[in-house]
Amino acid sequence: MGFSFWWILKVFSGLSLIFYTLGKTYYTETPIAWNKLFFFQCLILIGATVSLVHYQIFKKQKIRFSDPHQLVHSGGLFRWIRHPMYLGDFLIMAGFGGIANDKIGILFVILGWISLGIQCKIEDRLLGKQFGEAHQLWKSHTRLLFPGLF
Repeated sequence: MGFSFWWILKVFSGLSLIFYTLGKTYYTETPIAWNKLFFFQCLILIGATVSLVHYQIFKKQKIRFSDPHQLVHSGGLFRWIRHPMYLGDFLIMAGFGGIANDKIGILFVILGWISLGIQCKIEDRLLGKQFGEAHQLWKSHTRLLFPGLF
């Protein structure tokens, strides 16, 4: 499958957001209340957990992201969505964006979310081509990124 422009932009936006937020909170006082800070930190932890758990599912089944030999469609959130690791990325970006709490942070979040959504669709099309009917069946009862929504 290889790296696409959108995947690289997603990674760049996410890392930029993380370093921007960490730098901002290290050198200045965090401009949000502790309860909001706690909420956004929870989003980051939940997102990281979702990503790592689903990474382990791939690793356990010996799936290579660059050339998957089977369609992973069970375990974890795969029952409801087709890209749970990207859902984890989405939550992590939301958490860091909320902590940054300014226009630059929101810009990185929006850029990251747009590239993440486009990359999800690209990967979904590639999986559809590679796994045909099995992917179509899975696609018929799951969502791309958010259970019941998108």
